[in-house]
Amino acid sequence: MTLSARRTIRNFAVTFAILYAGCFALLWALQDRFIYPGVYESVPNWVGMASPVSVRRVTVPVDKQTDLAVLYRRPDPGQPTIIVFHGNAGYPEDYGFLYKAWAASGYGIVAPVYRGYPRSAGVVSADAILRDALAVYDWSARRHPSSPILVFGQSLGTAPAVHVAADRTVSGTILVSPFKSMLSIVEDRMPYFPVELGLRSPLRSDLDMPKVKSPVLIFHGDRDDVVPLNSGKELAALAPNPPRFVVVKDAGHIDGLFGGVMVVAINRFIAQNSAPNVLN
Repeated sequence: MTLSARRTIRNFAVTFAILYAGCFALLWALQDRFIYPGVYESVPNWVGMASPVSVRRVTVPVDKQTDLAVLYRRPDPGQPTIIVFHGNAGYPEDYGFLYKAWAASGYGIVAPVYRGYPRSAGVVSADAILRDALAVYDWSARRHPSSPILVFGQSLGTAPAVHVAADRTVSGTILVSPFKSMLSIVEDRMPYFPVELGLRSPLRSDLDMPKVKSPVLIFHGDRDDVVPLNSGKELAALAPNPPRFVVVKDAGHIDGLFGGVMVVAINRFIAQNSAPNVLN
């Protein structure tokens, strides 16, 4: 090989290494904008004007410095409480259609806004979201010790929902468009980068799911192009007790979900799994 050829190869390798490192650094710096887009967006006008039936806005302290904005309804005597964890670009108000039926049944509702998102204090991070989810559970359990608690999560919200179900006593777990882990999703999309070294929000639901003892109900669209259907199935396979896994035909990550049959199934699951809490 000539000296000129060696120089050309060396220059190409150096250029490639610089570009590769630059792309990885850019992805590292911007990852939170992809994982938590709601932090960087203004709250739509409709959210401020929305007043879901029988739900009021309160703040819940999750640590000495941080309060979360929460939609809250006190449970009627003997009725369960559902803790709701929204998607990464969503809001607790997105589920007003569910709250209406739940309030009519006397159910309690606790739907927090993640820290760092508009209306809640603090700085967003995966660890903080999971810690806050436990703190919200503890707040609800202290206020209503006789009310069974179920958790509901959609997309990003499935991670805190599974985490609570793994670490606390819940009567049921409802997951919509769940992922095995954020780490696995990003690795599949970026196979040529050392994702495990740079991802700040791995959200390892795959490590929590084996510890979930409650009944689990899962919905996943067969045309989900954000979280592949197989990712949801892989998570479900880790549960100690096989979940009921419902594939929603012709539904994407959001579009096509929450049709009448799905809403009825959710409400039936809650009614069937609302017995008083029994300690693990």
